[in-house]
Amino acid sequence: ADMQAGHTRSAKSVFADIRKDYNL
Repeated sequence: ADMQAGHTRSAKSVFADIRKDYNL
């Protein structure tokens, strides 16, 4: 569960960075 939560958190952070770069 811990690894899954960490992976989801990382994916969310990366997604947020991508959205920021694309100004969406």
